[in-house]
Amino acid sequence: MDSTVDGNPIGWTIRTLGTKLPKMLGRAGYPQIAAIVDMAVVTAVLPDVEACAREFRATKRNTVKHNRGWQHPVRARNGAAADGRRRSRDALAQ
Repeated sequence: MDSTVDGNPIGWTIRTLGTKLPKMLGRAGYPQIAAIVDMAVVTAVLPDVEACAREFRATKRNTVKHNRGWQHPVRARNGAAADGRRRSRDALAQ
């Protein structure tokens, strides 16, 4: 999920696991596991899982976050406008 567009995905993930985990497991091809999931136990541990995920995201996250507010100089020379659209040849000649 793109956090710029969708916000932080942790809340969505926790809500989805809390309401749809058996259905998700069944659809993924694990109906036997879906049948034995105790949603009371899942619901009980989800707050701890969420707290851990939020702490990890805030302190130990090691993913690339692209800065979308700058334009690469080579791309700019080759005709990409700052908004990502291609410039016409007339605009490049100026």
